Parts: sequence; C-alpha cells; structure tokens
Amino acid sequence: MRLFPISAATCLSILLQSGPLHSNTYKASDRPPQRWALAGPGITVEGDGEEGPTDFNDVVAAFLVAGDRLLVADGKTSQLRQFSFPAMRHLRTIGGAGRGPGEISDLWTVWRSPTGFVVEDAAGTASLFNARGDFVRVLPREVPVAGRRVERVGPINDTLFVAKLQDTIPPMNAGDSRMLRMQLLAVTGRSSRVIARSDEREVIRGATGRPRTPVFGATSVAAVVGNRVCVGYPARYRIDCYAPDGRHISRIERRGLRAAPVRPAHKEDFFASETAANPGPNGAAYIARLRRTVPFAEVMPHFGEFIAAPNGDLWVGPYIPVGPIPMKRPFPTTPTTWSVYGVDGRWKADATLPGRFQLLSVDGMRAVGVRRDQDDVESIVVYTLRVQQ
Repeated sequence: MRLFPISAATCLSILLQSGPLHSNTYKASDRPPQRWALAGPGITVEGDGEEGPTDFNDVVAAFLVAGDRLLVADGKTSQLRQFSFPAMRHLRTIGGAGRGPGEISDLWTVWRSPTGFVVEDAAGTASLFNARGDFVRVLPREVPVAGRRVERVGPINDTLFVAKLQDTIPPMNAGDSRMLRMQLLAVTGRSSRVIARSDEREVIRGATGRPRTPVFGATSVAAVVGNRVCVGYPARYRIDCYAPDGRHISRIERRGLRAAPVRPAHKEDFFASETAANPGPNGAAYIARLRRTVPFAEVMPHFGEFIAAPNGDLWVGPYIPVGPIPMKRPFPTTPTTWSVYGVDGRWKADATLPGRFQLLSVDGMRAVGVRRDQDDVESIVVYTLRVQQ
C-alpha cells in the first residue's frame, strides 16, 4: 500500500475549507421527535445448545440480505449460516475454519457490501461473497505503514475501504496523560489517502513506563454508513461524518450531558469478569496485580458503539461497561436506548430495545441481534419496531 503523505496542517486546512454541510446541536433537555418501541415478540431462530446450524456461540454479525434471508456469522465455528426470512428455515452454511478459498481461519467480523458481504478473519484477511453467499475473491491486503497495521473500518464498495491507523505514541513521562490521535484512510488495494484525523483514546504512562488505557475510558467509535464514514469520540458527545474524499458532511453535538461516574461497583464488576476469565492460582496473582496497577477513568463514555443502517441512518448505542460473560463483547442485562440520526445528522428518534438483547444490525424498522437466556444460550431475533403513540 502506498500512503500519500499529507501533513496535519494540510489535513486541518482541508477540513476547515470544506466545513460541515449540516451542523446539528442539541441541548441536554432536547428530546427526539419520535420514540420507537417493539411492535411484538420478534421472529426468532432459537439456539438449542446442540451441534448444528442453530447452535450459536459468540455470534459476531447478523443481518438481513435482500430482504428475504438472514445471515448469521458464528464466531466459534467461523461459519456463515443463511436462513430464510421470515420462516427462519436453514438454507445453507458457508465457510468454516480453514485457509482455502471461501474458508475462514478465525472469523472476526462481517460487513455488508453493495454486492453482498465482506468477511474478515483475525489475521486481517478479507473475503468477498455475493448476496447468495458464493465466494467471489480474496481482497487485497493493506500493507502496514511504518510497521503499524492498518485496521479496516468497513467497505464503501467492493474495492474501496475505510481504514484507521493509530498515530505514533509521543514520548511520555511517568504519570503523564495524553490523548492519542488516529488517521482515517480511504484505502484501495494499491493506494490510500487521509480522510480525516480524530481523537482516538486517552493513555496514561504508569510508573512501569508502559502506556495504559484507563478501564472505562473513552475510545473513538467509527463506522462506514452508506457512502460516508462517521467517527465519534465519546468523552464528549460529538460525531463527525465525512465523504471518502475528505469533505466534512455533518456534525452531531449534544451539549450539557452529564457523564455517569465510574463507581466502586463498576470496578468490582470489572475484577469479577477478569477473575472468571482467569481462574486458578495464576489468575489470582494476575487479579491481585490488576488491583494494584490498573487505572480507571473517572466517568463513563457518553456512548458505546455505532450501527449503520442500509438507508443511511446512524444508530448510536449506550456504553455497556462490563458484560456478564468474560472475554466476550459486553451485552446489556437491562433495556437500552439507541439514538437514531439521519443522513443529514438530524435526530430522528430514540429506540428502546429489551435487556439481554445485543443489537447487531438494523434494516428499516427491523432490529436484528442476539438474545441470551438465563443459561447464556444464544438465539437470533429480528424485532419489528413501531412509533410509540
């Protein structure tokens, strides 16, 4: 990959010249024009805990394809499973662990693309499949820049990706705190260029000299939403969206919001999760060391993640500090509220989803995700939403 050089000053100049086309600022007292809630119990593929197409374990993606099929990406088996919708009949299983064409060595994530979907494994290898689930080709791998990995954010189309690259950590003294920056890149198989630069995360250099990210600290969130890329840094509620050529399309700000404090109970939840993931004598020593050395943020981030809808809406979800299952993406045990913003950045609605449900994708007024029962068996659910009266 060839990285076209561009200075920070030049990049800032580009952004200032283009300016946000749509700037949307909301006060803490503002309310959404609509509220969306569940219209019914949802359509479900029940997880059965038995080996087979409905045994789900660590689902990393689920979304509707062409309106009549549901694609489920199972992390444990590295399989992609297609079900008819709404009948939820198993149609075919794609992929599986391996290194051959159409196989996936260690399933990491799946994105929609204009012609189907893109699957990436833990090593960064990406494969393109068409909407029917047929393997098309392996996509060119981005070349590391100055020894640093370029991390994909998602596809604009089948040849153009948005990726992010963390800026180098500047020299720090023990006890220093510094905000890291990242570059958002428009990347093809042969070249890349900077779209924008954004805050990424705060790091603290402890007495050992190693930079640490505070637990519960704010970390940037980025997603490809249609033909734009949106990035938000949740230490404050601000989201900026850019075109692939670097034009600043929209900004969303919510001012005056109070961040939830990090309480002792949150810290104990973190240690409990780490203890469950690291049992035994060695784990006990590790947890004791964590209690002495781990830094915690003072307040929680204002939001947690982005979900991109096919119609260009951006769903902004709450921050979930720690999940009850160690080593897995946290999922909420209580109902959650997501804020929905349109292509121009206007606040369209707040959508409330049930507890023990992890949203993975949206399609119009349908919410697709994983529901876990009290035994943590995973099922796939498609909820239809309605406007509350």
